[in-house]
Parts: sequence; C-alpha cells; structure tokens
Amino acid sequence: MTEDGQFGFRITKLAGQHMFQFQLVIDGHLVGDQEPCIIGSAMAALGELPNLDDQRLDLLSSDSAAVISVLESDAEIHDAATLSIAESLDGWWLRGYVHGGKVVMLARERRHGRSMGALLSSIVACDEYKSVYKVTRDYWLNARDSM
Repeated sequence: MTEDGQFGFRITKLAGQHMFQFQLVIDGHLVGDQEPCIIGSAMAALGELPNLDDQRLDLLSSDSAAVISVLESDAEIHDAATLSIAESLDGWWLRGYVHGGKVVMLARERRHGRSMGALLSSIVACDEYKSVYKVTRDYWLNARDSM
C-alpha cells in the first residue's frame, strides 16, 4: 500500500491450488469482495497498464464526469483502460491507466449492471505504483509457488 494508505493491493493466500482473495485499495477504500479467485491475469494486467495521452483525461481533478464520459464513449480509450481482472472485482466499474507520468485508478460500485455511489480515485506516481506492485507481485509469486 502507498504510504498515505490511498492506494494498494490486498492479497490473501487461501487453501486450494492458486486461490487468493484479491482486492484493491482505491481512494482509501477497499474495492472488491472476499471470494476466492485465481489472479494471474490480474497481476499481468496491473503490471502493464496502458499509457493514455489524451488531453481530455487531464480534467480528472476538475471535472471527473467529463473524464468518465471519455472513458465510456471513446472506444479505444474504453477498451484500453477497462480492467476486468478478477472475479472478486466483478461488482465494480474499474479503470486503470498511466497518464502524465502517474497511474490513475478509478472505481465505482456496480449493482444490477449500473454504476452506483461515489467515484473512487487514486492517482499515484509511477515509481510508487511500481514499488507497490512489485512487492505485491513478489508476494503472490512466492505464495503461489510454495504450494
């Protein structure tokens, strides 16, 4: 987790081959459920977030609704930023990308196919993200391989 507690990963090894609980911390909130899942594809996707240079994404701090609109209406940006990475996050609208030298993670709870509640956002310097990701990935690999 970042030093300020606003972004991170929560992974817990469970009984069973390659099974983990996997959640994200975004904007200081725990995102995802505690159901067991296999997280290999999640770790791969989180290690290779797309770099999006579109200037419309600059508006996140002043007009998050405009940024969400871009993320939903521009097919190329939508496909690149959408994170469908683990079953434990199926109840969340989740987007992640690199923009302006920072990693941006956005989440909003989904119920009955609709986004609900407040938009959660974490903006993390790339070096800090890489550090948190590396610790998480190393833990996952060691736990997975120690079975």
